[in-house]
Amino acid sequence: PVTFTYNNGSSATITNNEQFFNLIQSLTDSSYIDGVDFPFDVETDNDSNLNVGNEFDFSDVINSADDDGDGNPNYSDNDDDGDGISDDNEDGDDDGIPDDSDNDDDNGGNGDDDGNGDGD
Repeated sequence: PVTFTYNNGSSATITNNEQFFNLIQSLTDSSYIDGVDFPFDVETDNDSNLNVGNEFDFSDVINSADDDGDGNPNYSDNDDDGDGISDDNEDGDDDGIPDDSDNDDDNGGNGDDDGNGDGD
């Protein structure tokens, strides 16, 4: 588990990737992460545990993520999952409309929940 502290003093503890992504998407200009409780462990793609002891370690983990194992970190990889479809043209809700131009990219009925048309 990882505990994040918000600028208003409240906190959230997450235990999986989905909770982490939901937390990140919920941030606003008036409600943002102000701290992280270190240390915590992260399970890597090869099922080993990596201890994250400080902000620099955390930054390294995020910046080195490579979902498809092609040697290009996700932040600079145009096809993070290696399926041959560029990230811009992925269709997360399988409605036939690429997420970058889909007004309801999760097919949840609330439009593009984060307002940026990126599939989240």
